[in-house]
Amino acid sequence: LFRSAKGNLTQRKLPLFVALALSVPVLFGYLFFLLWQTYVLRIETVLIYIGIVLLACQVIFSFLTVWAFLRQDAIP
Repeated sequence: LFRSAKGNLTQRKLPLFVALALSVPVLFGYLFFLLWQTYVLRIETVLIYIGIVLLACQVIFSFLTVWAFLRQDAIP
């Protein structure tokens, strides 16, 4: 999260791509706790769904930010 925020402030694309790449293992961790764990409490289910929604927001905003940076670089 710190690296992606730093990349956003300095308008560099690499930290945002790293944050996007790290979101994939985080999603698999959430899915493990939700689907493949033997016993899941109801509060865990709610917290995992909240985490997945926040992760989806992070991915969407990261893509939009990278797209804006790429558009800004293309303008002469």
